[in-house]
Amino acid sequence: FSENCWDDLRSSAGLAAARIEAVFSANPPAMPAEVEVVANVFYRAQGAYFIGRVFQEGENPLPIALCLRHD
Repeated sequence: FSENCWDDLRSSAGLAAARIEAVFSANPPAMPAEVEVVANVFYRAQGAYFIGRVFQEGENPLPIALCLRHD
C-alpha cells in the first residue's frame, strides 16, 4: 500500500509514540527495552487490532492496543 491510503499515518504514529513515552516519563533516561506484539491480528468491522505490551526495565509492562481502520 502507498502512504496515500492512510488518513494521516505520520501524525497517528507520532501520537501513539508520544502516549507511550508519557507513561514512562517518570524515568526519562531509560527507554522502553522491548515491545511485544501478539502474532495474530484481531479484526472487527473495518478495524485491525494489534495487541501487545511495552516493557521498560524496573517498570510494570504497559499494555497497548493499536487499531488500523479502513474507511
